[in-house]
Amino acid sequence: MLKKYRNYFIWFDVIILGIGILGRFLPYGSSEFNFIFENMIWFPIEVTLTVLILDKIIQLRENEKEKNRYQRIVGRHSAALISKLKRQIVYYFRGPDVNDNAESIKNKFKEISDNPDNLLTQVFFDSMREFNFLGNPQKTIYNYQGMAFQYMSVCNKSVEQYINRYSVFLDDDVFQILDNLQNKFRDVGKLDFASESLWIRPVNHSISDGLTQPIIEMIQLVNELDNKFKEVVK
Repeated sequence: MLKKYRNYFIWFDVIILGIGILGRFLPYGSSEFNFIFENMIWFPIEVTLTVLILDKIIQLRENEKEKNRYQRIVGRHSAALISKLKRQIVYYFRGPDVNDNAESIKNKFKEISDNPDNLLTQVFFDSMREFNFLGNPQKTIYNYQGMAFQYMSVCNKSVEQYINRYSVFLDDDVFQILDNLQNKFRDVGKLDFASESLWIRPVNHSISDGLTQPIIEMIQLVNELDNKFKEVVK
């Protein structure tokens, strides 16, 4: 509010304060009018303090309205995005479990997040995994890279849809995290180099090939995004 009228307030304060000081300390007129000049000295200060207080109150109310608006329009969708990302990452590490619910996914993701090195083993990267796709009655078996592509593509698409729908409500920090996350999904899942013919045969990936660090950074970014969403609605 004050930004628009800042220059007017400054000039108003300077002029009134200047007149008050000159009238108070220079021998103009009768001394019985000194109280007027004294009030003119304090008046700009009192007005400025009052405006600052009112502006702060208005700003707090506007911030609260914005948070309520964000929570009403975007809040549940942000929580749903985090839940979906955590679920896909849990499945990426451990495979789907029909008994999983929101709480179990949350707990499993925390376990993974706290100790990712326990799961990022040579056995994990050398494993083959079965997939059941709609419209295909036969099971498809993919190696690590094919498996990573399936889960990371879902994560990447979910983030992209979220950005397209709610970008107008997001601040720069959230945008940056989302952009970094998409880069990690593309990196981990090799989304820009899809080749199904390479997914159906066993491949011995080496941990020393630099596979683990992008995965750890991806998990950290999901936690960072989760914390950022919670911070926005505090």
